[in-house]
Amino acid sequence: MLAGPTLATFHVRVYNHLYPDEVAGAVLIHASDPEAFAYEPEYMKGGMASFPPSLKRFMCMVMKPVMLDLGMLRLMGNPGSGRPEGIDYLQPEQQRELSFLSKNPEAVRGGEGCELNEGLDEVRASGDFGDRPLIVLTTSKPFRAPPGGQYEHVTAQLNEYWFHHLQPRLAALSTRGELVLEDDAEQPDAIVRAVDKVVGEVRQGQPSR
Repeated sequence: MLAGPTLATFHVRVYNHLYPDEVAGAVLIHASDPEAFAYEPEYMKGGMASFPPSLKRFMCMVMKPVMLDLGMLRLMGNPGSGRPEGIDYLQPEQQRELSFLSKNPEAVRGGEGCELNEGLDEVRASGDFGDRPLIVLTTSKPFRAPPGGQYEHVTAQLNEYWFHHLQPRLAALSTRGELVLEDDAEQPDAIVRAVDKVVGEVRQGQPSR
């Protein structure tokens, strides 16, 4: 079975499409969707979001490879990479290793940010999970707008879309899909419970396709 958080759920969906005979079930954790980006407020988008397409291509095709080869991204701590998902629940030595791997220049060469549109098209074409067991696990806590009131309206729209449209639609990708809300869906216990449930359903009887 497959499990992945946030944008890694894109890989789960595409892998399921490419290799359906190798997937018995899946857990999507705080999953996003190609159409979700249209609902994101500006403060949630990356620094390149406002760049013209021509400048983005130049940054991805010219500047980024040069900065990688010269070691500039390593020197700057690979800015924009963010904290790896779930790192807060790991032991200190595991946190250091995951942080190192996430900031390794070779790991971000040609990264998802530069190939996002191509990846989104692959997700859109990936279809569904048929009758395989599927759990969509997401937090029950709404997104909160930054102080000042500037983004309260768009954040409310995002919450409406995320909880009442997107997550139920993702659960409907399987006829055996289930939406599970947890206060903190990234906690290991919540993820293990979801994985155990899918594995149990798979062992009870392989779904037909």
